[in-house]
Amino acid sequence: GRFFLLPEKQAMDTWGPGYEQFYAPGAGGYATELKVTQALHCLDHLREAFYPDYYPLNSAIHGMIHQNHCLDHLL
Repeated sequence: GRFFLLPEKQAMDTWGPGYEQFYAPGAGGYATELKVTQALHCLDHLREAFYPDYYPLNSAIHGMIHQNHCLDHLL
């Protein structure tokens, strides 16, 4: 997967107050990802949006929200 886990001390040092929101129950750590993996995910999602017959979205609303999020992230 594109996510990996940080130990509590590193999560606290990285995010400061509010780091608890990233805790992954059952995984034993705090979930994070590298910006490059998020960017690649977004590029792939936008690529798929150009071919809706081949990559149908779960819903048009979710698709537009996700596409807008990806554009914001990349720009």
